[in-house]
Amino acid sequence: MPMNKKYKSRLLDKLITNKLQINGGVSILGPKSVGKTWMGENFSKSQIYLKRNSTILKQVEVNNDIALNGIYPRLIDEWQEYPWIWNAIKTKIDDLGKFGLYILTGSSTPNERSRKSLHSGAGRIASVLLRPLTLLEMGFSTNQVNFKNLFNPNNRIKIQGTSGMKLKEYAELCIKGGWPNVFNLEEKLARDKMLDYIENICQVDLQTLDSPPNPERMRDLMMSVARNIGTQAEIKLIASESRLKSLHTTTKYLDQLSRIYIIEELKPWSTHIRSSVRIKQTPKWYYIDPSIAAACLKITSQKLMDDHNAFGFYFESLVIKELRVYADTIGGKVYFYRDTTGLEIDAIIESKDGEWSAFEIKMGDEEGIKLAKNNFQRFKDKVKDFKFNKPVSFNIITASEYSYTDTDGINIISLNHLFVD
Repeated sequence: MPMNKKYKSRLLDKLITNKLQINGGVSILGPKSVGKTWMGENFSKSQIYLKRNSTILKQVEVNNDIALNGIYPRLIDEWQEYPWIWNAIKTKIDDLGKFGLYILTGSSTPNERSRKSLHSGAGRIASVLLRPLTLLEMGFSTNQVNFKNLFNPNNRIKIQGTSGMKLKEYAELCIKGGWPNVFNLEEKLARDKMLDYIENICQVDLQTLDSPPNPERMRDLMMSVARNIGTQAEIKLIASESRLKSLHTTTKYLDQLSRIYIIEELKPWSTHIRSSVRIKQTPKWYYIDPSIAAACLKITSQKLMDDHNAFGFYFESLVIKELRVYADTIGGKVYFYRDTTGLEIDAIIESKDGEWSAFEIKMGDEEGIKLAKNNFQRFKDKVKDFKFNKPVSFNIITASEYSYTDTDGINIISLNHLFVD
């Protein structure tokens, strides 16, 4: 568990503790300003910061032991600044034959040339992706619906919950995001902060990569991704909207954003349904936090309140981020389902135990709830001949103030009622 009593706990703390008990090291990945270093500091007993002092980096290049030696667990912050340290860490873990030795933090993956020379850390170094704060971590959850119960086939209890966040608060959260140093700011200041964040991505962070992108074209691409958030937008559409001349360059730009953990693919669910219905295999793109998309398009909370359709996409993006963090706590993965008949389920989550549950995301209006239920019924008809486990639960995540299990056994869950123990 964390060693600093002032440390504000994260949902992945238990996962980090577990990984340190069974691996020589843990690599904490994630975008800048998400809290990786703070987390690493609070799980370590000694630290070295490769990016804060150029003199230290030069010394490490001459003598790796400067970085490796210290009281364990030892934090090596921004290790990708000297990526060859990875191989030295792997060797040290092998030599000592112990668990819980190193914690690595980094805001990007090493460049391609370096990656080719790095040995696999499989069996020695586990990786954990730290995303922006959830509502629970920000103190906005009412702790009424336990996420784990949605995956327990032996615990079919009816859920219930009342009160919570208003639509306006959800709109503001989509603008501010879950960044530890931003979410408590007034919206205007938070927007200014996020605009600076976007500018730094284009002008600074990405310029350190191999074949750095044109900053202006990258801004155009980020705006295109924001306009198509949560959709199966084709690369050629993004290329056209970004004024990029080739699909290859567009793909490279998307990969560069992925390498600094700004965007994530949501992959289609690989089902075992015995059906002639084909699954659409194009992934969806989401920003790691909806506030990035909002900053790209200079959207305010009032604009979301005035545009119900746009608000729906941003709320979906917020929920997908939350579900991904919650899924990590149970060793799960998040996917989506869409087939060529047009049937779509917003999220399918598989736990490490093989249990799975389905999720629709709606704002909470009666029409949206009815549509989600109809989608579930159509989906149920397609999974009757499943080769493995039946779904544990069907759930509709909403921005309303109520959580309950309806007469069909479907859980309607207010997002800010969710928690995990």
